[in-house]
Amino acid sequence: MKKTGITWDSVPIDGIKPEDFRHDSFDIFREQAERSQRMDSKALSVDNPQLLDNLNLLNNDIPTRAAILLFHHKPEKWIPGSFIKIGYFKSDSDIVYQDEVHGSLISQADNVIDLIYLKYLKGIISYDNITRVETYPYPKEGLREAVLNAIAHKNYATLTPIQIRVYDDKIMIANDCVFPEDWTVENLMKPHKSRPYNPLIASTFYRAGYIESWGRGIEKIKESCEASKNPQPEYLIHHEDFMIT
Repeated sequence: MKKTGITWDSVPIDGIKPEDFRHDSFDIFREQAERSQRMDSKALSVDNPQLLDNLNLLNNDIPTRAAILLFHHKPEKWIPGSFIKIGYFKSDSDIVYQDEVHGSLISQADNVIDLIYLKYLKGIISYDNITRVETYPYPKEGLREAVLNAIAHKNYATLTPIQIRVYDDKIMIANDCVFPEDWTVENLMKPHKSRPYNPLIASTFYRAGYIESWGRGIEKIKESCEASKNPQPEYLIHHEDFMIT
């Protein structure tokens, strides 16, 4: 693997081989990457170890932290806290029910949005002639962008899971991040280049079609809220904590 620098997610972890990974997450990735057309079929048709290498996720044939997070079915064995907590709250102190989404980041990305919409949000049912239409309180594209960006850009070294709090009138998504020193909410809202803390994870999510590579996530959330006539989200950056409401 050719490297121009060491990042947190590029560090190799001994004691595990690419052959130890299950096929599930690779199957999801291949399907999504083919749909996004961000990898050609030749690069996707190789075996799993070669696919990891094609994605720059091996270091001298040893899986990196990014490889384990993205594709291993139990990444918490090496990186505790690499899961998502979701709770439905009546108030800040009154939780009604909750779930945890575990597994590889690829499988988490594939499952968490469906779980939120199927279990945590109530759709308003209407009919267009005989076609049933369900309208949800939040734009799916914007919420999807917020959740997937939280997964891709989280600081997994803190060992703290992503937390999604669902209320009757709002959703709060909180995760640990490492921002550039000049990063503020003000310049986050302006056009900016992408500077991911986890470049290998972000690159793989991009190839799967989950996120963009041009720092357009905030803009896409803004546009989806405008299109659905929702208020614009609120953002909070506090040290290494990031929250979108």
